[in-house]
Amino acid sequence: MRVVELARRAAPLIGVLGLASLVATAGAKPGGSSATDCDRACLNDYIDRYLQALVNRDPKQLRWARSAHFTENAVALKPGDGLWATVTGLGTYRLYVDDVPSEQAGVLAVVSENGTPALLSLRLKIVAGQITEAETKVARHGDGQMLATGTLRTAPAVFQESLPETDRPSRAELIKIVDSYFEAIEHNDGGLVPFADDGFRIENGIRTCNNPTPPDVDPAWQHLMAMPCRQGLSSHVFAYIKSIEPRRYEVVDVEHGVVFADSVFNHPGTVLTVDSPELGKFNMMHNAWASHPTSALMTEVFKIKNRQIVQVSAVIVKVPYRMPPGW
Repeated sequence: MRVVELARRAAPLIGVLGLASLVATAGAKPGGSSATDCDRACLNDYIDRYLQALVNRDPKQLRWARSAHFTENAVALKPGDGLWATVTGLGTYRLYVDDVPSEQAGVLAVVSENGTPALLSLRLKIVAGQITEAETKVARHGDGQMLATGTLRTAPAVFQESLPETDRPSRAELIKIVDSYFEAIEHNDGGLVPFADDGFRIENGIRTCNNPTPPDVDPAWQHLMAMPCRQGLSSHVFAYIKSIEPRRYEVVDVEHGVVFADSVFNHPGTVLTVDSPELGKFNMMHNAWASHPTSALMTEVFKIKNRQIVQVSAVIVKVPYRMPPGW
């Protein structure tokens, strides 16, 4: 009886210690520390392990929370579906963004899908050592969408440069600067955004402003791509983009001045011509994004220095008009 009684009294303590041990184990990051201490290297390791599990086509190599939410191109899927079943390789390009306080990380990466290159955007949220959110976008060839993955070999070093601690914008200020870019597009006014004079934007591997050697496309578009970015935003050529909503800024790297922004560009198909101060009368009927209702699912990574946007790298996916982003 004494042994039974002793065991009964000890059971609650054993249960508490067992639960504490379980929580500690669940919160372990690579290397053995608590997930709440997941630093930049730790977050990048989660990204790398996700990409390796992806190319191995085995989501079970990762630790998923029971309530984990996973999307591909705004559609909720189970891990293992979508690109998980078709990926055939990884390229060398990796543009990492780490938000240590929120334990979130993002990456832009080149992948191969059934032997064809594609561009991947991935955002992960980690809680207690488990993936609770995995948001992916996959830009594929076709459907009026330009894609040039061959230009993406290594991520520009500027994205990993630390800003001076004495002149480092806050998280809120970084978001405000990026949001002004979207406002400039909606209002056709490049004066609303502090875009550096020598700054530029790369969309799906193509430099679309401040490009000294624009691709062989329509001369008007070549001229637009050669313009300074702020000037191009005032050209009215983007008047077919009627709204950019929702806008989400979940991964913000204050140390490096980098914002990983997710948004949806909405094009109702009602703006077929514009009078551009730069290009004259501009016909939108040859623009596959503007000639009928469409939306663009976007991930854009912004680098900010001296409180100006100096580079933007984007993944763009064409989706049905006003398709919700899944988050």
